[in-house]
Amino acid sequence: MQINNVLVEEIFVDEANRVGLVKSTLYEFREPRWISFHREREGRRIGPMTLLDEPQERDELLNVTIRQFGERQLHTEGTRHLAISYRDRWTILPWTVYALVLPKGFIASHIRVERREHTGWEPQLQLGVSHEDLLFYHTVFEWSESRHVFDVEARIEENSKRYQELLKSAEAVSGTNNYDRLRGAIGREAASSGFWFKLLELGGKLLGMP
Repeated sequence: MQINNVLVEEIFVDEANRVGLVKSTLYEFREPRWISFHREREGRRIGPMTLLDEPQERDELLNVTIRQFGERQLHTEGTRHLAISYRDRWTILPWTVYALVLPKGFIASHIRVERREHTGWEPQLQLGVSHEDLLFYHTVFEWSESRHVFDVEARIEENSKRYQELLKSAEAVSGTNNYDRLRGAIGREAASSGFWFKLLELGGKLLGMP
């Protein structure tokens, strides 16, 4: 995917104090660049993603500006199994990728990204796995006549079992079960009174009834 900027928010745990922290980094490119969300790709790492190599360029560092916004502490509950609450609002340019990286062993029991402009289009979050086996959610804010303003909120909980399950299923694609779809359509049709009338009429014709 070709984009102009990448905004990465990395949530991690201060193990000494057992509290959640977030660190935000904005990568700005001078011209559109190709980004991959798949860790199997080769190239320069941009947060949890990969900036694909372009052979004609001698020095990629000349074409990206990195802005770091520092760390801030997040509301954290629990001691043995932590639950971290995160909420923020951002303003970004069109064609920016937004990525929220979770700590190792954590999952998002709730996550929502919502645009402030009510235009009928909402960003769709997808789950990925970084080179370090970290789960991350990402979306792309596409073309717009102005900047995108959006809210993001998440509840991030420590859950090693579910974390391992998501690692294995992040790249899986579910198939369509046509039998279930057909069975559902028949069930809806059978619930109508017209269906039984047609069935009785057909039965009468087959049996030769007047």
